[in-house]
Amino acid sequence: MKKIISFVGCFVYLTLFTPAVFAGEAVGNVTATGIFSNNLVAIFMTGSNNMATCAGQPGWFGFNMQDVAAKGLYATILSAKTAESTLKVVGTGACTAWPNREDVKYVEVQ
Repeated sequence: MKKIISFVGCFVYLTLFTPAVFAGEAVGNVTATGIFSNNLVAIFMTGSNNMATCAGQPGWFGFNMQDVAAKGLYATILSAKTAESTLKVVGTGACTAWPNREDVKYVEVQ
C-alpha cells in the first residue's frame, strides 16, 4: 500500500511541478525582436499572454541561435513581424537562454 501511495505522490509531484506545466504562451503581434552578439534572440509580443514563472515580464521570449531549430524559429518570427501576422509562441517553461525570458518551444503563424 505504501508503494502505491509513494507512486501516486511522485506522479502528482512530477505532474504539478515540471516546467511544462508552467509553460507560457502568447498570441499576438511581434513588436520587437533582436539578435545579440552572444547569439541570443529576444522577442516581445503584444496580445494575450501567459508566461512561465521565471519570465520577468509578460510578452518576452528568447532563445539561443545555436539551437538546432533556431534559424527556422527566427525566420518564422521575422516573416510574421514583416507581414504583421498574428503569431502564437509557446514556451518551454524554462528560462535558460535568458534569465528573465522564457525559452521558445515552437511558433505558429495564425
